[in-house]
Amino acid sequence: MNDKKYLFWGADYKEGFCVIQASEGFDEAYLLDSGISLSEKWPSNVRCDMDPEYPKDIKLADNLYGAGSAVISGPIKELLISEQVKNVEFLAVTIRNHKGRVASKDYFIMNPLEVVDCIDIEKSGVRWNAIESDLISSCDNIVLRRDAIPPTCKIFLPKFLPIKILVHPGLIEKFVDAGFGGLYFTDPLEYIGI
Repeated sequence: MNDKKYLFWGADYKEGFCVIQASEGFDEAYLLDSGISLSEKWPSNVRCDMDPEYPKDIKLADNLYGAGSAVISGPIKELLISEQVKNVEFLAVTIRNHKGRVASKDYFIMNPLEVVDCIDIEKSGVRWNAIESDLISSCDNIVLRRDAIPPTCKIFLPKFLPIKILVHPGLIEKFVDAGFGGLYFTDPLEYIGI
């Protein structure tokens, strides 16, 4: 494998582009960080509203900022499908504008189903969550064990840190080449916890 790194998926705020609130319409949204399939029980009326604290921000990026989940546009979904990304669900979500009207129905919460035990706990200087002892609370940084990541794994959740999504470097290049807006990737070595 080349020297390019897996990076954490994130969203980039840009003035003029909407900030969205957490999804509504699905009572078990906490399961989105678990690697569990939700497609069978995902309701058709899940929505994210534009955040009223940003009333002038109304444009839609390809990757939306603020929901606490990866909310992606139809074109990003199509790229992931064309790249044969496996073990990821695309759960439909409606985006509503500041007036409560539908701004778009072509958005999806990306739900990675693969959880990979790839964090080098010792080299990362992990400190465990006092309540949920199998979750990382903070760390010096995140050092990945590249040999633990299956070569076919393009998008996945790291075990012990399922609030983060890791992305294959080749896929990141595809996103950049396609010119998608709203994407922001960070190096796990820069992560120190919540």
